[in-house]
Amino acid sequence: MKKANTVLHLACAAGDLLTVRVLCKDPGVNISAKNVKVSHFNLLCVPNLNDSSFLLTLLKGDTPLHVACRRGEQKIAEVLVENGAELSVVNNKNESPLQLVSAIHGMLNFTLPGSTFPYPQCY
Repeated sequence: MKKANTVLHLACAAGDLLTVRVLCKDPGVNISAKNVKVSHFNLLCVPNLNDSSFLLTLLKGDTPLHVACRRGEQKIAEVLVENGAELSVVNNKNESPLQLVSAIHGMLNFTLPGSTFPYPQCY
């Protein structure tokens, strides 16, 4: 059974730190859930249908941490890691969250608890 984005994925993509904090405390939320397809509900939640970077996050097998790192949301990524998100998990393209930060944003000062740099570049 395929899973679409969770509310946590959407909150990370929207940069909504407060909602991410609340969701991380909910025992029913899977902080490591991967997204693999787009649902009609997901498309209704897209703040701007012209935002291709947001739409691409819907298809990559990303965890919420991948989404936060892809969008450069360091505070959200920190909250996710502090609540158990794994730094080593990879998406469908074999990319870790920190590889996304390095490849997309070149943010070598983007550090998270338990991470070390230099981190291998994503190819």
